[in-house]
Amino acid sequence: MSDNIPNEVVMEILGRLPVKTLLRFSLYLWNPSIRKFVVLPRPRITCSSHGFDYYRVLGFGFDSTTNDYKVVRIVYISGGTEVDIYSLKEGDWRRISVSGPVPRIDCDPSHAYVNGTIHWVTRGRNCHNFIVLFNLGTKVFSQMELPTSLQRSIAQIGQPRSLSLAVFQDSLCVFQSDSYNRKASIWMMKEYCVVESWTNLFNLDYSREFPLREEFGVVDPWANLFTYFSSRSALSVRVIGLKRNGEVLLVKDEKMISVDIKAQTFRYLGISGREAAFSVNTYTESLVLIDKASGLQEG
Repeated sequence: MSDNIPNEVVMEILGRLPVKTLLRFSLYLWNPSIRKFVVLPRPRITCSSHGFDYYRVLGFGFDSTTNDYKVVRIVYISGGTEVDIYSLKEGDWRRISVSGPVPRIDCDPSHAYVNGTIHWVTRGRNCHNFIVLFNLGTKVFSQMELPTSLQRSIAQIGQPRSLSLAVFQDSLCVFQSDSYNRKASIWMMKEYCVVESWTNLFNLDYSREFPLREEFGVVDPWANLFTYFSSRSALSVRVIGLKRNGEVLLVKDEKMISVDIKAQTFRYLGISGREAAFSVNTYTESLVLIDKASGLQEG
């Protein structure tokens, strides 16, 4: 559940649920390779301890220094910021001390894991967007700048949720969805942590007469996808990732769509849900969790 939902809406939803359902809200680590998952123990700060007067952000990655998979949980409360790390090896959460302030991550709840580091995008003062980094090995937070031209365009449109991060070809990527001008851009960092290596891979223009057709030839009133965007509100369109074959993943009207720019085709992937809940992450096949007998479940 996203913490960006207004409290009154969350309370209304939860108020309609039975107690047994409420008790099932948990965090899971899932290995799609073996279709098994483990339920994480309850963290220190929850709705039970603080009500809805807190905001949390999650991140997941592999710590090569300890050969361990970890979940990072950043919690912003009225008294400050708390950071907990869950270790798959230890099977529990551990609070860590952080030197200096932790920037509030409020642009997009998704994250990207590259080079032993978890990345989130956020917005600071004067519409200045940047990337927050947390190194799993050193347990240190840092910041990194976005491409200058991208930052300039973001400052002009001033959309707090126009950015998202993902990984493509083992490189960090940032996607901008400019709903006001009905455009999107995709950038890749060719050399890690070198700001000057940000490269604009390509741009999408929803307002163009771009004759995309449904891949399987099904009669569809939205057959010209981008024309559909230009004729109706494009506020629900967001770029969330790239597939291995280079196709662009979009979320439109709470549905995930894969767009092949070269072939000028698109197809619905049969995945739907709340727009803000969509994110894309890469994974490497492994047998992790195969020996976790306690709490292990098939999914």
